[in-house]
Amino acid sequence: MLCSVQLLASRTSDRGMPQVLVFENEYFSAEQATSCVVPGYLVVSAKAPATSVAKLERAAAESLGPTLARITEAIEGVLCPEVVYCARFGEETRQLHFHLFPRSARLAEEYRSAQRHSGPLNGPLVLSWARDRYALENSTEVERQEVERVALAIRARLARSV
Repeated sequence: MLCSVQLLASRTSDRGMPQVLVFENEYFSAEQATSCVVPGYLVVSAKAPATSVAKLERAAAESLGPTLARITEAIEGVLCPEVVYCARFGEETRQLHFHLFPRSARLAEEYRSAQRHSGPLNGPLVLSWARDRYALENSTEVERQEVERVALAIRARLARSV
């Protein structure tokens, strides 16, 4: 069972990026990614220590799919991307977390142009490219404000869907 969304205040990271808690239930929390200024790019993290889905408590594992679906639905409702990537890598941070990354038509077009790529997209490569292209250190205040605005809109949509 999903718990209610906690509407917690935004805070700013020491790097100047808004940290917005978008969603929280008993087992997971979702925040706007703070290393990249792609609006709607969220990181969903397990609250309990775990390095693998297989290591989650049964109740947390059973809540994972509905949690990811609910947050993805909110991202889609706010941004209307072509696709929302859902990825689990665990290379930089071992603690179990998932990247929910909205890939828009504009971002796909920019990727194809920058990479001189005309074939089908490879999601992990697009995600990696976008994280570099839209890295926080290259961002403007306007971009950071847009990231926060979208994160708050996603949070509000989730609050309405309780």
